[in-house]
Amino acid sequence: MPTKTEKREFKRFTLVGFTATIIDYGILNAFTQLFGFPIVLSNIVSASVSSLYSYTLNRKVVFNSIAHGEKRSLLLYAVSLLISILVIQNAIIFIFGRGVTEGWFEALGATGALKDLLAVNSAKLLAGLATMLWNFFVQRKFVFESNSAKHN
Repeated sequence: MPTKTEKREFKRFTLVGFTATIIDYGILNAFTQLFGFPIVLSNIVSASVSSLYSYTLNRKVVFNSIAHGEKRSLLLYAVSLLISILVIQNAIIFIFGRGVTEGWFEALGATGALKDLLAVNSAKLLAGLATMLWNFFVQRKFVFESNSAKHN
């Protein structure tokens, strides 16, 4: 059963994640729809920018971490981010983006730019859901780990 602190942290983590998602999707859609960049490259850029935003707020607001120095926390965060973006998200986006999800929206009658927009965003949504739990666990237990009873 989650503790009161874990529940509070998860609520804050979710709020930060929601605002980071808006940033992430905005950049992703600008790069893919306006500039024609490939989806995987666009995802790397958008997820990296929104993750830097998340790191800052998660460290200072969500977990209020003082266990690691800034450099060590940032390094641990970068490693977890590389796994999250380059492995988990991009694997899901590669599998579902444009191929599988385009088929879903073609079956619903979507075509052209609308189909592309829906395919890109639904693949990104699936990837985001998969990495949300990964990110919360890794950040709470490793990146912003604390020896205080407040965090454990």
